[in-house]
Amino acid sequence: MHNGREKKKKKKKKRRKEEKRTEKVNKEKKKKKIKENTNKKKKKENKKKSIKRQKYRKQKYTKKNNDKRKKKKKVR
Repeated sequence: MHNGREKKKKKKKKRRKEEKRTEKVNKEKKKKKIKENTNKKKKKENKKKSIKRQKYRKQKYTKKNNDKRKKKKKVR
């Protein structure tokens, strides 16, 4: 009788260990996925910001150049 009980206990212990291990792995995967998603979001935001910056710069320089052209015309 004792032998059967011991076997059951061992099986239960083994199963618990496996469950814990799988839980740990799943948690790590989840963390990794979340991190990747946040990184993707950050990259997207940065890209948008950079595009905005580029547009602003472009406007700034075109305005400067236009002003220069106007001045040159006036001088002539």
